Amino acid sequence: MMIWQLIDVFRNGGEIDIAHTLAELAATAVVLIFCLPVHEFAHAWAAKKLGDDTAWMHGRLTLNPSKHLDLMGTLMILFVGFGYAKPVPVQINVDRELIEEAEEKDVAFYGIEGLIARATARQQLSLQRELERSFFAKANASGTALTPSGTAIHQIIEGVIQQIETTKNDFVDGVPRDMIHLICDTNTYGLIRDDLDRGVQNANVNTAIAEFGTYHGVRIYSSVYLPVGVKVIGMCHGSVAQPIKLSLADPIKVQLSDAYAFGLFFYYGVEAVMPDLIVTYS
Repeated sequence: MMIWQLIDVFRNGGEIDIAHTLAELAATAVVLIFCLPVHEFAHAWAAKKLGDDTAWMHGRLTLNPSKHLDLMGTLMILFVGFGYAKPVPVQINVDRELIEEAEEKDVAFYGIEGLIARATARQQLSLQRELERSFFAKANASGTALTPSGTAIHQIIEGVIQQIETTKNDFVDGVPRDMIHLICDTNTYGLIRDDLDRGVQNANVNTAIAEFGTYHGVRIYSSVYLPVGVKVIGMCHGSVAQPIKLSLADPIKVQLSDAYAFGLFFYYGVEAVMPDLIVTYS
């Protein structure tokens, strides 16, 4: 019984089940004093083991509840029945810049707006490549390698899915398939496509299209940026955090030069916050 429920009982002159109320309060206390600190400690410990000591430097590598409990999140648990602890920080420790120069003659022919548009398209691709590579590298280094039950492609994929789907610990009681994502290299994605094309019962997949988005009830993607040798990375949504900050550099005239400089600055960090919900196959 939450505090707001107790208030409502008093207001309406109802009776309180003392035993039930004490049991609920005890359960809430266990969540606040033990479960949430252990949960956040696990995130901090995993980050430290994987090379990010940001949480450790913030004093989060401890089971002391005062280091993890958030005031608003705690009040929500007491009054509403659900809430949260302080999130474990992720270090933004990668700084990149993509700066280009355009000669005055090119500006005269194409205009600064046209040059910026072309450069922006190139920079977006460079940004995507770096972010995806770092994201998948962290996921691969943090996840658990699958030992498949067979060599057929559907056995491998289903093995990855089920290993995530059936995860149970102090914080997770199974993972729904609609929260699982699979990223495959191009060869594995093609093998899955062949499996769909040759199958006789694929009513939920349109095999006439060049790209499909669902296989065995989970989202599936193809990427050329997986680490070398990795064929599949499966993960629960949110298993890897990658905060990003972008800053555009406006065009300026370069001193002692007949050129303009412009570009993009970006900063990011990447951390596996739920490594037990990441499964890889190589």
